[in-house]
Amino acid sequence: MDVFNAKDWDRWRQNARDPKFFIEVICSEAWPDKFQNFGRIQEEMIDFLFDKSSNRKLLSAFRLSFKTTVLLGFFAYLFTWALAEDAYDAIIYNTYTKENAANFQADLKHTLLENELLQWVFPELPKTENDYKTMTKSRIQHGHMKVDFASVETTLVSRHYPKWVNDDLENDKNSRTSYMRAELKKTWQYQKAILMKIKKLDMGLEIETGTPYHPQGLFFDLMKKDSFSKYIMPYKQFGKLTFPEVYSEEDFEEKRIDMAPSIFSAQFELIPVSEEDALCRESWITKYKRIPDTTWRQMVIDPGGSIPGKNDPSGITITDTDTDGYLYVVYADEFWGTPMGLIEEIDRLQTEFDPDDTRIEKERYSMTIADIYQHIYPRRNIAFVEHEKENKDNRIWKLRQWYERKRILHNPDGMHKLEAQLLSYTGPESLDNDDLLDSLAYHLKVRRIPRPEKKHYLPSGRVFNPPKNDFDEEFAKFTNLVQEKSEEKVQRYEELF
Repeated sequence: MDVFNAKDWDRWRQNARDPKFFIEVICSEAWPDKFQNFGRIQEEMIDFLFDKSSNRKLLSAFRLSFKTTVLLGFFAYLFTWALAEDAYDAIIYNTYTKENAANFQADLKHTLLENELLQWVFPELPKTENDYKTMTKSRIQHGHMKVDFASVETTLVSRHYPKWVNDDLENDKNSRTSYMRAELKKTWQYQKAILMKIKKLDMGLEIETGTPYHPQGLFFDLMKKDSFSKYIMPYKQFGKLTFPEVYSEEDFEEKRIDMAPSIFSAQFELIPVSEEDALCRESWITKYKRIPDTTWRQMVIDPGGSIPGKNDPSGITITDTDTDGYLYVVYADEFWGTPMGLIEEIDRLQTEFDPDDTRIEKERYSMTIADIYQHIYPRRNIAFVEHEKENKDNRIWKLRQWYERKRILHNPDGMHKLEAQLLSYTGPESLDNDDLLDSLAYHLKVRRIPRPEKKHYLPSGRVFNPPKNDFDEEFAKFTNLVQEKSEEKVQRYEELF
């Protein structure tokens, strides 16, 4: 490579002091698929890990956010510079399974041995595996620097570390039962006995990384501790993707469909939800196969703002109520837009779904919308639904008994956003927005139950219910037949006389 020029070595060595340069430029030379396509959040993770203002850190980022790759660069930086400066240091990478620990060791080994650029910038690094003092699945050591790799199963008696990193200590297997969760918490507590933290010597660094699995699990408990400085990054913030450099909305919607919404909520939104605490359980959600012939169709709009991240979206739901009072959710979606944009969206939905009644939550903003709407579309009807000082949370929780009794049924398509909110809602602060839930809850307040069609009975007691489309035709055939028979009788009488 052209960079391997002696006169440029000082510049490269100096630039390698910058963790971002070291990780994104130098470490990436060893890999075709790691340290590539870094975006804003990966650089923020690097800044967070190297920030010396706190020695107790928690980093939680959604799955597939390259969190462990950033962590790999962090270890490579510490190891390389410790050798370069002949410094004494020790750090342990600890995870739940031996396989994960071995995989991380193999990746660090590859980064150190298979990187010609790294070895040129840092000639202090051994060139081969045999040149290292120790290079095994459980340890990489040279000079005065040691990196150990362990799992929950590893016995760590008589070992002490000034730097400790737990990565994905909690997983789907050890968070299933209350006993398993308690055992993992106990294991975590025992770790503190061998972590060397000495404030007088400014010694000691502990880092927790991972994603939560259960509301009563270890990692979610740590996320709530005030003693940690935290970097928490879900897949979306303020309505916008946090890693748009790589992923699109479609990528996550596909995962939401494939995964159970509760799992998606924990792994990508970083909000673990217990079914016992959630507004709705997954088993309560029922899809309808068809909508009855006689229903009352209603649209309710919970108005929001126009700027994702700054305002909540408008929540719009459309339901059909049948003669038995069951609700069929035919449409549920969020909308960001200006008042005029929302007006046009309401008109579009009215044209497409032809609701019998359209309501908008009464507030200053919606009163302006309704007034403009009536001027632009005088033939359309729109009315208000009032909260009447009812607490929003109380209004939403009324949905629970309806879902539990399976009296609300969903359209088989397009209900992913609504279902995600239903399965994740545990209270007012549990979601970034709950406008679809609030919109749907208003249907319980203003819906109408249509009267069943009048039934006609035959002398036998059997219900006479001819197909609507064929009734006129059948009746015409009947009257024609009667008329023909009458004409035959008249003709017969004429022949007799």
